[in-house]
Amino acid sequence: MALMEVKNVTMRFGGLYALRQVNLEVNRGEIVGIIGPNGAGKTTLFSVISGFLKPTEGQVIFKGKNITGLRPSAICKEGITRTFQIVQPFPGITVLENVQVAAFNRLTGTKSAAEKAEEILDFVGLYSKKDALGSNLTVGERKRLEVAKALATEPELLLLDEVMAGLTPVETDTTISLVKKIQDKGITVLLIEHVMKVIMSLAQRIVVLNHGEKIADGDPETVSKDPKVIDAYLGGVATGA
Repeated sequence: MALMEVKNVTMRFGGLYALRQVNLEVNRGEIVGIIGPNGAGKTTLFSVISGFLKPTEGQVIFKGKNITGLRPSAICKEGITRTFQIVQPFPGITVLENVQVAAFNRLTGTKSAAEKAEEILDFVGLYSKKDALGSNLTVGERKRLEVAKALATEPELLLLDEVMAGLTPVETDTTISLVKKIQDKGITVLLIEHVMKVIMSLAQRIVVLNHGEKIADGDPETVSKDPKVIDAYLGGVATGA
């Protein structure tokens, strides 16, 4: 049984379809990439899975349970956590406290939450910044803090929404390594990315959306050579980069 299934999900805003009859399975332990041009419905799909939007039609099944329409906090408790494209740390508290807040999803004691936050900051490479204010971090550090906050909720499925956008090549390589470490911890990853280097190096499987519809689903090499994908997303030129 798949860890998560998206079944015939449609998201309509008035007469506009952001998603149309999308089906997707994610198996435990996978890294699955979602690509597509701007406006393809990628972030809308994340919002449906994580409870920020209730689909017009269809269902989201997680570990065999229908979670469609549950509040984001309830879905987080079930084991799905997402990051956001625009990172917004709590600016007036420390990096440690930012992560500690997220740790309260599973923990109740202040001390245990702080210990959990320190462990995660060490894991993502931000331990040295634990006493800095969230507002004083660089873009790359804020991206890692966003991942740290998500990890602090102890997800089984982590949704990463363009966590490498705006990063330098060195920061991108560091984040690719971090995502692989996250997978090694047994966390399943579903990620949206525009950088093909990232997708090709991380994803075991790639799902392609275009105009709210799924047009491809397969291994990176096959998907990158699919004429529909080349036409819709890769600008008419096949690439393995």
